[in-house]
Amino acid sequence: MKSYEEIAQLGTGKIQWRLAEEALDKYGLSEAELDLLSDTEHSTFEPTIFRVTVPAESACAVHPYLGRIAGAQFVLKIYRESQSLAELYSEVVYLLALCRDTELAVPEPVPSLRGDLIVELPKEKSISELRLCVLLRWVEDEGLYSATALEESEKVDAPIASLHL
Repeated sequence: MKSYEEIAQLGTGKIQWRLAEEALDKYGLSEAELDLLSDTEHSTFEPTIFRVTVPAESACAVHPYLGRIAGAQFVLKIYRESQSLAELYSEVVYLLALCRDTELAVPEPVPSLRGDLIVELPKEKSISELRLCVLLRWVEDEGLYSATALEESEKVDAPIASLHL
């Protein structure tokens, strides 16, 4: 017999998947596949994270903002209402600035079909709070001590140093 906590987690998991599918519709990626990477639903501040993969033979292989995306991967983050819209927006803007102004390999925010960088998923009967979603381009991790990672860390030194002036 499952404990109450296990049953509650199963129900919560279904809600997270439904929210992720709803978010993908808003990004025009309804045919994409989802893999749960981090389920932090019971954490107040950490997002639930999914890897999103667009099948190579997908009808949604052309995105209005990204162009051809067949086979592309993304990261979908679903935040609880405890993450304020202003805080999340500042993080997204900072990532955009890093993409634009540096050669760092950082995940680039992807706009929804409406052009929004942050998607709001409305409250439902089973969800007592608004959820905020951000879709990012997938960045391959080559490991902390790879040659690429060391080169990237050297690129970070100057921008970080300028923040302390």
